[in-house]
Amino acid sequence: MSDQECLDNPDFRATVVRGRLTIVSWHPHLIGPGGPCNTHLRERDRARVGIADLTVIREPDTQLELIVRFLCGGHRADVRDAIVGWAQSLGYRRVWLPDEVVNLDGVDVCDAEGARTRCPTCRARWEDDDPDFWLNVRRWGNFPLSCPLCGCDLPQWEIVHAQDGGASD
Repeated sequence: MSDQECLDNPDFRATVVRGRLTIVSWHPHLIGPGGPCNTHLRERDRARVGIADLTVIREPDTQLELIVRFLCGGHRADVRDAIVGWAQSLGYRRVWLPDEVVNLDGVDVCDAEGARTRCPTCRARWEDDDPDFWLNVRRWGNFPLSCPLCGCDLPQWEIVHAQDGGASD
């Protein structure tokens, strides 16, 4: 697959609303920039929503890298920080933003008590701290994308540190 084909067929669509990142698997029915779709993207940008396509670079024997193509909201620090922070928590080595390359140090999961999220539909709370969980999400390049109970798209998980005191979201 060529570099252009890779960018034309990203792995994920990311949406950031009020600092909450939701990732869904990319599929061809998602709109891109151009034509009348630009009106919707400008409206989302004015509503302070960030939308980006994410392409994961998987090289044998190296850490993952992430290419980010913003459709709207990429000029805002909260949107960029949400995506870069997510990539860092999953052990990505580098994030390629349109105007800069961010080299990352992975989060030391030894400092983490686990990760958690809450389904926005059924309100089920999901938490995990098992070493196999961390191995799987780092291999996949994302936390679980949907609620195993109701099937709704899940916001990406937050890392819980001991100093957080287990506060709920």
